[in-house]
Amino acid sequence: MTLVEPRAVNGAADRRAGRDPHAAAPACVLDDPRDRATLGGLVVLVVVVHAVAHRGGIAVGMDVATQFIPWFGWLGDQLAAGHIPQWNPGVFGGTPSAGDPLSGWGYLPAMTLFGVLPLGAGVHAFLASQLVLVGTGTYVLARALRLPVAAALAAALTATFNGFVFQRNVCCVAFVSVEAWLPWLLLGIDRALVTSGARRVGAWALAGVALSQVAGGWLGQGTVYVMLLAAVWLVGRGLQSARPRRQQLQTIATNAVALAIVGVGLSAAVVWPRLQMNPATNLAGGYPGQSLTAWHSGWWPADWVALVRPGIWHVGVIPVLLAVVAVVAARRDRLVWLLGGVFAGALVLAIPTLTPLNAPLFVVPGLDRVLTHAPQRVLLVAYPAIALLVGVALSRLRLRHVATSALVVVVIVLLSVELGWANVRAFQQALDAPRNPELLRRIDPDAFYAPSGAGRFLQDQRDRGEVGRYAAFTPVPREDGSVVSASYFFFWHFPSVQWLEAHNESMLLGLEHTQGYSPVHLARFDDLITAANGRGQDYHVANLFPAAFDSGAFDLLNGRWVVINRRVDHSDPELVGERMAAWPQVHVDRQVRVLENPDALPRAWLVGDATRVAPGRAVGLLTAGSIDPRTTALLETAPPALDPDARGTARVTARGTDDLTVQVETTGDALLVVSELYHPAWRATVDGRPAELLAADHVLRAVAVPAGRHTVQMHLDRTVLEAGLAATGLTAMALMVAAWWIRRRSAAR
Repeated sequence: MTLVEPRAVNGAADRRAGRDPHAAAPACVLDDPRDRATLGGLVVLVVVVHAVAHRGGIAVGMDVATQFIPWFGWLGDQLAAGHIPQWNPGVFGGTPSAGDPLSGWGYLPAMTLFGVLPLGAGVHAFLASQLVLVGTGTYVLARALRLPVAAALAAALTATFNGFVFQRNVCCVAFVSVEAWLPWLLLGIDRALVTSGARRVGAWALAGVALSQVAGGWLGQGTVYVMLLAAVWLVGRGLQSARPRRQQLQTIATNAVALAIVGVGLSAAVVWPRLQMNPATNLAGGYPGQSLTAWHSGWWPADWVALVRPGIWHVGVIPVLLAVVAVVAARRDRLVWLLGGVFAGALVLAIPTLTPLNAPLFVVPGLDRVLTHAPQRVLLVAYPAIALLVGVALSRLRLRHVATSALVVVVIVLLSVELGWANVRAFQQALDAPRNPELLRRIDPDAFYAPSGAGRFLQDQRDRGEVGRYAAFTPVPREDGSVVSASYFFFWHFPSVQWLEAHNESMLLGLEHTQGYSPVHLARFDDLITAANGRGQDYHVANLFPAAFDSGAFDLLNGRWVVINRRVDHSDPELVGERMAAWPQVHVDRQVRVLENPDALPRAWLVGDATRVAPGRAVGLLTAGSIDPRTTALLETAPPALDPDARGTARVTARGTDDLTVQVETTGDALLVVSELYHPAWRATVDGRPAELLAADHVLRAVAVPAGRHTVQMHLDRTVLEAGLAATGLTAMALMVAAWWIRRRSAAR
């Protein structure tokens, strides 16, 4: 049995006849009996390789361990309970959930697998599923491009086991969440160009689903590059058909409109909540400080060697050589030039300077703040191109069948050996690395995310009805004499850091943290922390320094407890600050101490005085101690009429992720302030009647209440989320109805 199908070697005849040699007939994609076995074998191979790579514990990097697993696990629990959370109270004092682009909302593998499986099994299944999607998608795409079975298999192996996919899958899954759906997106576009009727509707649906998953996995830089690739692929493949130029342009235009409508519709449930939340976040409009005059990182030609060096950019010497062979051996093959152009274009766009190729992109307002941040990330679109070029190179062999089959087998074996060797070497180097970002560690998720002694103590307090947030603190003296908090994310694997519950573990423990690890959180919260600390931090974190505890910012956030390593002298004011040094110790074990802040503001209280200040000025007044938030609220709008002698109580009686109920009793008109972070999407009612929700003290929520007893409710407006869900649902229904109607009409003829 030969590995080279007759249809794969007739490219020259197709070109002479004016046909596209890489356009399968509408019904012919997986039309070989070997396809099912090859796909099944590919899936088994991926699962086996995953199991071998993660024997002895799941090998994960900083982002996966501290951010993605807690986010996905928490989201899965919420969805399993029948609730779509828009707000996550567990980190950063409260932060958007569905509106966070890396929360997992809308990304089907994360939502389903973490929703139905225990945490440890969910992590394994998720990581393996990402690789399966890459491999199977690339194989089916290659077959749709009329590559033979062996060539398609070689393309799939290259796409799945290059360093960019295989190694980033355990360190920074957002990249692979894009790579997993790229081949399916290109397949949908390709099939839409060569099919009609119900099949074309199905192709639009496939491309739309893939685009929605890209947006669900990495809305922002990744999605921008994917949309650029989709446009290039649509135009490039559309112009390669045998139709007259006018028909080519009409086909391209028709599919462009349809794909845009379907893509926007199927992505609405993912994208709209994020667009709603983004303007209020620390990354509104892009990465802070990035512009055409301030590029961050990037690749110059000297950096291209990383493509053949073991690591997270590795694709391999053999794949690169085969890509060159494809270009040389198939000089007149327009698919090869399209793929080569994508690869070369990505290398140009990765250069950290303005070029004629990327200049048109920066015409779009705001893209300079996005695309100038690590522009080498554009290479994510290059790896599928290289993989397909590998397949094309093998399909161009012109030897006798037996010799060809043997040579193809040898090439695939050598290809697999190089990719396997590079991954093993890079894995071992990462496991031996002393620090991030190169570092990997093996963990048992169930044990790693189990509560420490501090976590169990805080859970006990919660179960007793004690409401409050906590902070982790490890003092680090600096050369200038100041003390800051440790960069926990660089030392996430240290047991001494794990004991502190310093990252997003709070989500899985049902606790509320004033810190966390995520690139996206509310800008108002960052403003407060920066002012309180007297200096900024990396945009991923918002740790509290001694100055912040002394300033009262922790009090404002209902900060009740501080978890500190036992070896730290918590009574030394030079290490922990004047105030913390006097706080009582309420828990101690062999690893940690827990200190309690007796001056923490409650979760809800009443004030009889409010002062209007300019937006942003409140944090300076509060951290300087000029205003006592217990008696006076700082507002950004004209304050309501209040009774300065009003007295009363405020008690939180119910609280969910997206809602809050407070029972208020006051002797006069007062302002209810709750220690919950403000966002304009929150709404309020007093005794069921709409009330204005105010931003108090820059970061908190407030509502004016008249004298008497009242029930105040706050809820996060679900209009945008529900509209997005409706748009996605209606788009899916419209696609199904259209396909059914077209099939019915065709059958009636």
